[in-house]
Amino acid sequence: HDDKSFACAAIIAVGKVAELARIVYDRRAFTGGIDADAARDESNSIALGCLSGLVTLSEFSKNDQVVGECIATIQRLLAQLWSKDGGFSSGGGEGNIKVLKDPALIQERVLKRLL
Repeated sequence: HDDKSFACAAIIAVGKVAELARIVYDRRAFTGGIDADAARDESNSIALGCLSGLVTLSEFSKNDQVVGECIATIQRLLAQLWSKDGGFSSGGGEGNIKVLKDPALIQERVLKRLL
């Protein structure tokens, strides 16, 4: 897209979708609408889908502003996924730490892009 400010606004919107999904699913779990683990899995799945698209866009965009916005949004989504109550990509599942389900290994792809 030629309008880079529009592209950056769209990237921010993608990040907000993932952030709001976490809020909506957590509220549904709190009110008893669905199981808390299932709710978190759903919101994490949405965030991983958003991350996948952002990584792809950042790999193919030649515009520094667009790539920068992708990276900033990716970092916010990773912080959300890896927050104390969000789970981790690997580990023994000790205590209350829940392993994040990522069968497509999106987190690995994201980390390779960031590094």
